[in-house]
Amino acid sequence: MDWIEILKALGVSTAGQILLLIAFGFWGRKLIEYFFSESIELKKIELQQSLELHKQKIEQENELIKLDIDKELEGYKNKLELLRLEYQVQFSKLHEKRSEILELIYHKLFDLNQAMLELTTFIRPATENPNKEESERLTSTNQVFHDFNTYYRKHKIYLTPETCIILDKLVKHYWVTGLDVAEVRNARELVPVDNSYFKDAMTRYRAAYKELRDEIPNVLLLLETDFRKILGVIR
Repeated sequence: MDWIEILKALGVSTAGQILLLIAFGFWGRKLIEYFFSESIELKKIELQQSLELHKQKIEQENELIKLDIDKELEGYKNKLELLRLEYQVQFSKLHEKRSEILELIYHKLFDLNQAMLELTTFIRPATENPNKEESERLTSTNQVFHDFNTYYRKHKIYLTPETCIILDKLVKHYWVTGLDVAEVRNARELVPVDNSYFKDAMTRYRAAYKELRDEIPNVLLLLETDFRKILGVIR
């Protein structure tokens, strides 16, 4: 049974009715397709608008997050700058303090070295009371030594370990040299010059005298270089 017979069975018998029904079916299908197409297009537009709104919302949220992050970063930068300035001020004050301490240590060390050179000098002009003058030199040198040593010990914290090692060796040398000079003076008063005790004391005294003039200047030059590095005079 074809579709014409089906139409006749449904009561559609004339050609006009059939044509009308065919036309109605054709345009009805077109109308359905049109409305369906329009519905899809409207849905696409709705989805596109929804997507656009969602994108705008995400962009706004991202912008707000970026602003918050920039604000926090700016806060951290300000804190870091304050810390940098604080450290710079502290370092500047520390450097200024160290400079003052190093200057005074160097002055006191210079005075001590000069006093030790004077104390250990063998040949002196003749005087009325050489023993008294020698005793005064010992007392004066002892005072200069303790002045330097006390100041140095109180301010070691401002010095590098390498500087302290050099200064400790110098302090020890000056102390031992002072003892050797005092021992020679006492031996001269107590025993003859040909006594073994006096000879041993003079041997140590001469060794200290030689070291003071031959080796200590090199140590002082090394110390001066170390001081200049600390102060930033040289790199």
